[in-house]
Amino acid sequence: MNCSDVLARVDPPFPALLIDERIIGRLNRTDCGTTPTQIRLGVDMELFPSVGKKNYSYYEIVYYQNLTDKDYLRFNSSPTRIIPRIPIWVHGNLSIPSDTKRFLEFWKRSKLVKCRGMKVGRNTQSRILPIETTLQAMSSLMSYITNFDIYPFLNGGTLLGWYRECGIIPHTTDVDFAALIEEHNPDLLTNLQNNGTKFRLTRMLGRVNDSYEFTFKPLDSDRPSVDLFWMYSSENDSWVGGTSSDGSKYKYTYPKYRRFKGEDV
Repeated sequence: MNCSDVLARVDPPFPALLIDERIIGRLNRTDCGTTPTQIRLGVDMELFPSVGKKNYSYYEIVYYQNLTDKDYLRFNSSPTRIIPRIPIWVHGNLSIPSDTKRFLEFWKRSKLVKCRGMKVGRNTQSRILPIETTLQAMSSLMSYITNFDIYPFLNGGTLLGWYRECGIIPHTTDVDFAALIEEHNPDLLTNLQNNGTKFRLTRMLGRVNDSYEFTFKPLDSDRPSVDLFWMYSSENDSWVGGTSSDGSKYKYTYPKYRRFKGEDV
């Protein structure tokens, strides 16, 4: 079936966002195939209860929240999912992700995992990294890197701080991300070297096939310093490399990478 015919058939009698992976994954093809019997749509909670699930059984309706103080949409599904706001185009009442590949990659990683909020006893000390500017830099850097089809995730002490206490550990001096080496795109390095972003590359360690690591800093500041570790996988585990100030190399091993989740920081 022609894709325009599929969209015409999907077009609901109410405003909705297409989130059905089966359809979105085919939109760039000449032939979209057959339409699923029940099509998954996202509907803004503001339309509830005027758009009720019982009244529209042809659709699998998933309500979402579009919170003004967040940079993502929160889907009240099981499990709960969050995805960054994405550009869309409109076909009738139907909003469709403009970049279908990126939407699908975000959706695969969208299961929301909540942090534990543990209280950690510490001696009173000043925070090294300011919360707001650090979070803004993290968000900006992630948005920039995903433009190269690289999807970074929290790693190391940054992951520990978020999961354990829902924040940044006060005495931490930098931010840790990791990304799969299979997603490595040399255009990222070229763009950085051509000053094509708000960040500068201050350090590069290892090689593409061994212990590769980038360090970024904002163009207008020395903080935060952000390390991007490239993650490798073997048959039984995944790992990132590390290099100390004296040149010693380390290998940090993790359970086999499966799929990382979304988190609200």
